[in-house]
Order: sequence, then structure tokens, then C-alpha cells
Amino acid sequence: NRTPRSGSYNATLQYSNTDWLFTPVYLTAGDTYDFEMYARQDYEQTSYANITVMLGQGWPNKDNMTYTLVFTTGLTYGDYQRLSATYTATESGIFVLGIKGYMNGSPYYISIDDITFAKHETHNISCATVANGSFSVDKTTANYGDTVKITVTPAAGYALKEFNVTTSNGDAVTVASNSTFIMPAG
Repeated sequence: NRTPRSGSYNATLQYSNTDWLFTPVYLTAGDTYDFEMYARQDYEQTSYANITVMLGQGWPNKDNMTYTLVFTTGLTYGDYQRLSATYTATESGIFVLGIKGYMNGSPYYISIDDITFAKHETHNISCATVANGSFSVDKTTANYGDTVKITVTPAAGYALKEFNVTTSNGDAVTVASNSTFIMPAG
């Protein structure tokens, strides 16, 4: 269970250990930020390994972590689980994002991957005409990570199985007819 969720690299924490991973981030007062990461462990008991995510200012150490983004969460065995939070900055400046991993002696590793902390964005979604049918969505705007239901109604005699959607930042997404997808970042 130490393989990355995506890409070639991830971070791990070995058994009988508590440790922090820190990184500086610049935040602007009034802006909202989305945090997301994926984690898992290699033992069945969720009480044996957990993750806490915090923000602080000053030197990157545990004593300067003052705001909890993700409260202590027991990790599951097997598939990576998503941990997420939204934070609105009350002041501008350089902050420290801290991820604390804990595990007792039974699991061997915690694995974390795909960590993002980015400014919250809203995207407009517009309906478009699909050849030989119609296209509709259940929202007109969606935030990063929101679920959007797309419905395609093909004209009589056509069986539309999948189609491409282009997001506002130009990313193309292929989705199946009458499906649900998560808004990608950007």
C-alpha cells in the first residue's frame, strides 16, 4: 500500500511514528482556498493511523499550527481516501500548511498523495447543442470539486454514448451520456 495514487511519487510515514510535513503558502485576505489530499494506511483499524491538517504562521513547526483545516481523521485500509477542507483567509501573508501523520506500531506505512491547496474558483457552465440531440446541466455554475450532472437526449434513432466537454480553462473532459462528473481544477 505504498504505491502512489497517481504519478510516480508519493510521501510515506513509517510505523511507530508521528511527524509533520510543512510547506509555505501565500494567502490573500478575503480569498477562499480549497485543500485536498488523498491518504491511506496498510492496516484494518482506522484508530491506528490518522492525519491532521493545520495552518499557522511563523517558523514551520507544530507549535505554530493554530487553525485546523482537517480534524484528526482515521485512515482506511485499501483505496486512498479523500481529505478536504475550505478556508477563507482573514489576513494576507505567508502561512505554513502542516500535515501531521500519526501511526502506532501495527500498520507499517501511511501513504499520502495528490496534495493541493489552491484558490477557490467558480466556473460557469453553459448548455450547448449536441449534434442530433440536446445537452443540459443541473447547474449554471460549479466550484472546483462540485458534482455536475450532464444529461444528453439524443434525437430519435441516435444512441449518443459519450461526448466531450470543454471546461472554462480549456481542459477537455470526455463523459458518458446522462452522467455525473466532478469539475476539474482551473
